Amino acid sequence: MTPSSPTARTAGWLRKIMDPVYKDIGLKYFGPFPEGFGGIGTKGRYATSVEKAKGIKVRSQPIFPLPQTVQAMGFEAVPIDWAEVYTSIQTGVVDGDSSNVIYWDYEYFRDQLNYFVQSSHNFASYSLLMNGATWDKMDAEDRGIIESAAQAVIEQQFKNAKAEDDKWVAAAQKAGIKYIVPTPQEKGAWVERVRKTVWPQIEKELGSEIMTQVRANASTPK
Repeated sequence: MTPSSPTARTAGWLRKIMDPVYKDIGLKYFGPFPEGFGGIGTKGRYATSVEKAKGIKVRSQPIFPLPQTVQAMGFEAVPIDWAEVYTSIQTGVVDGDSSNVIYWDYEYFRDQLNYFVQSSHNFASYSLLMNGATWDKMDAEDRGIIESAAQAVIEQQFKNAKAEDDKWVAAAQKAGIKYIVPTPQEKGAWVERVRKTVWPQIEKELGSEIMTQVRANASTPK
């Protein structure tokens, strides 16, 4: 699911969507600075399907469309501030955390969680940016230097992010957290449901032009 080549990451269809969005707010966009794919960490039981997820309450960041996505997957999404997540799991307000890479669930909640399902329903990343007005004032040579450096950093981070995630998967397993990867069929069922129920909501927020490009380039669930 990660872009497979430098071209895909630095000159692909998604960057063509993001460039004008950031430009409109005065920023130069170089590309994503990835953290990794998110999952669902839970206490007591876990789920890899809509049916099994029913009744499982998980904390979700109140950022559209993360709660909507988790809800479509069958879980009950509960928006909770980060500082209150530990006690919420501890006291049973929620059964776990969602949409974070495994590092966060291991580092902060490992004595509360039993399972981590690598649902990969979201890709956590930051954006490598600079002031647009400053960029516009620079000459071609300086732009080339900065652009090349930015892409080198992005490429390295894609490699580092995978290695970092693997490290924390191993640490979580050593700590007793069961790491579960859904089957292609299970993941495909989730993908189909999210695209059917959440994508129309995204289209209302972002417009049909962007979602047309997303649909045209989205991978086919396997």
